[in-house]
Amino acid sequence: MIGQVGLGRLALSCCLLTGIHSASAQAAPVSTPIVLTTELSTELKQLGLMTAAVPVVAFSWVIEQKRPMRASRRISEEFSAAPDGMSQVRSTTHLADDTVQNRDYVSARGLLRFDASDKKAGVQLENFSLPLQAGQVFRLSLSRDDIPMNQSCRVADRQPAQQLHVGIRGSVWRLECQGDSRYAGMKVRIQSVLYFIEALGVFFNEQDDLFSPLGQFTMSQRILDFKFSSTP
Repeated sequence: MIGQVGLGRLALSCCLLTGIHSASAQAAPVSTPIVLTTELSTELKQLGLMTAAVPVVAFSWVIEQKRPMRASRRISEEFSAAPDGMSQVRSTTHLADDTVQNRDYVSARGLLRFDASDKKAGVQLENFSLPLQAGQVFRLSLSRDDIPMNQSCRVADRQPAQQLHVGIRGSVWRLECQGDSRYAGMKVRIQSVLYFIEALGVFFNEQDDLFSPLGQFTMSQRILDFKFSSTP
């Protein structure tokens, strides 16, 4: 579940670089808010992602992403507070060749990312609702980097949030997802581990394992730095 989704983008494009910097110093707030289309907002509400039941607080973090056969990269992001879960985000990606990429987008709880041109979510969710509950099962279908993915996700258990970063308080829900896809004409199996961070109101995709006839490939990410933008 790490990467980008068709029209909408899978928000937590997995993985980063070297060097730890202050999250708040890496990404400035979005200057001009991005307005989602009415069509997209309606779809996100129907999917259960856009809801006032679980707000998103303002925070910033630095994430390191590791991907197969690619250099790691570091991504700094600053999330605005969002009562409905749709945060304005300023993202700065630091690549291994010292290239820096800046981007503003709207995050749907850290799971999907959109800009003003997007009209469809590019994802299907079945039996999904917030707040999460232990044992809850839902289905997720999307396209990442033009690769179709279908997964069944189960809310496993609640764990201390500090295992992701010492600066995050409270608890997280651990989600275990598994499913299948096709890549280069081959059928592949996918297993993912995500966390829903209760204090933030967002998902964090920790690891994806892809099992194919060519072997196992792992994509992972970790939080290097974290800071609440204001007292939550």
